[in-house]
Amino acid sequence: MIEIIILLYFACIEASHFYGGTVTWKPMNNTDNVSSIAVMFTQSYQWSRSHSSSTFCNQSIIVNQSPLLCNGSGTLVCTTAASTCGNYAALDIGEYCTDFSVVADSSSGQIFHVENITAGAEFCVAYTGYSWIGLQSSNCGSSGKKKRYYRSGGPGTTTRRTTVLTTTGATCYSTSAHWSIGTCVNLAIRPDGFINTPPVATVISPINVPIDTLTAITIPVIDADGDYTSCRWAQNTSALDECGDVCQSAPGGLLDGENCTLTFNSTGTAVGQYYAVALMVEDFYDPSTYTAFSRVPIQFLIHIVGAAVCPLQPQISSNLTACSAVEVGQTFTFTLTVVQGCSGTTLVDFFTMPPVYMIKGSIVSVGSNKWTITETWIPTAMQLGSQVYCAVATDSAQIQSDQYCLTFTVIPAGSTLLCPGDVPPTTTTTMGYTFEIHEYADSNFGFCLPPRFNGNLCFSGQVPVQQAPVQQGPLLRQVPLQQQLLQKRQPPRQQQQQQLRRRRQQQLLQRQRQQQHLRRRRRQQQQLLQQQPQLRRRQRRRRQQRRRRRRRQHQQLRQLRRLLRQQLL
Repeated sequence: MIEIIILLYFACIEASHFYGGTVTWKPMNNTDNVSSIAVMFTQSYQWSRSHSSSTFCNQSIIVNQSPLLCNGSGTLVCTTAASTCGNYAALDIGEYCTDFSVVADSSSGQIFHVENITAGAEFCVAYTGYSWIGLQSSNCGSSGKKKRYYRSGGPGTTTRRTTVLTTTGATCYSTSAHWSIGTCVNLAIRPDGFINTPPVATVISPINVPIDTLTAITIPVIDADGDYTSCRWAQNTSALDECGDVCQSAPGGLLDGENCTLTFNSTGTAVGQYYAVALMVEDFYDPSTYTAFSRVPIQFLIHIVGAAVCPLQPQISSNLTACSAVEVGQTFTFTLTVVQGCSGTTLVDFFTMPPVYMIKGSIVSVGSNKWTITETWIPTAMQLGSQVYCAVATDSAQIQSDQYCLTFTVIPAGSTLLCPGDVPPTTTTTMGYTFEIHEYADSNFGFCLPPRFNGNLCFSGQVPVQQAPVQQGPLLRQVPLQQQLLQKRQPPRQQQQQQLRRRRQQQLLQRQRQQQHLRRRRRQQQQLLQQQPQLRRRQRRRRQQRRRRRRRQHQQLRQLRRLLRQQLL
């Protein structure tokens, strides 16, 4: 038995099987001012499914939540001095399997733990090991490292963010490239009086990219604080090795940090090659600040595949908006629809990277070219906050869809269904009672419930404001209570945050419109490519017709010349 455990341990540590993942954390209560803060650490990794029994997953394992993927094979450890780790204890990386793909040979999983960390602590944690699957890596020398140069300031600096970066490139094939994936915890109080909650991001791995194409990969990001977020290439810094042997190892990759979009140029690559992408997502107070509150890793693989038999991809859609609020303990279901791309193909695989406890239903055909998949989720109190869901579909021609992602905000049961940046409804219903409406100079509103309904609760445009109990009497409040409400008015900084959130929503809508425009242009280009053979045939026929006309004209001229000669003679 001991021998089997040892073999499984080394099978998950010293083998080519790692596909990437992400690590994040969040305070369970961002207003705690006690000496010890409850912090949740969430780990999400992806592995080669066929590698060994420790990375194997099927539907039975997902439903039974046992055994854990790579259980006991590694830990998420503190990488800074022990005195600064705030009583953090290393966490096992064993995770619940959340989905699997036979076609992509991938198993995805997630696990979360809660630890009590010293208030105000600042430290970094990382999970390291080897190896990535065989890929193009910057680990080319005998030392396993090569000197790297970076063009952007790391977190904690005040260097202006570089929004567009290109990679330095990978130069060799390696089956022993080691990984390092980690994040830095900072429990210091923000300027607005809260403990920061880092952003959440995820990506399916591997992502198939046809050879000799330009492919845009958008990283879905959600921030519970509504902070401004951006992406950058991972670096090997003194505080944290963010990328191991795959730092900037995707040649031809162009990163738009502001929109977290990677454009990968597969020209010059070879079919079957893998490239690792290691990025960091950072959150800032607003676009004008350049010191990040936190940094969260996102690592995944790009797989080069042959040119598609036809340029049409399967298309995924759902009955949800970009962000949905979900209550704890309530069954939440949603349906995804996959529409056929190339004629004559069928859907053979639907691979997801979901939050834990989300169960995927079977693929159901609803026509000759359409399929549906139903997801069911009962979130727990441990999942309060931001969650990201991503999916890709693969058809029988081995053509993969674009990555389709949704974001969720898990809220306490009975709370208003709002995502970060959403504004609560401002309509009021009197229900037979008289409310006193207080108009503020900044056009926000506030009202109090009458004594017979609830004598100690007032509302502003943002959050409930507790007031002292009052005696029964006239329904209208007196002037002192109005003054109390005015004192509770929304500070200017919160107004700025609201405006910033609205701008972000507008930017998101604009980005979606741009993506739709790009898809339309691609379809038009694909249609032109399909029409090219017909155009060539038409041009060939016209040339042949012109040649025939010229021949007939030459023949007629010859006959006329002969007649003229005969007459002259």
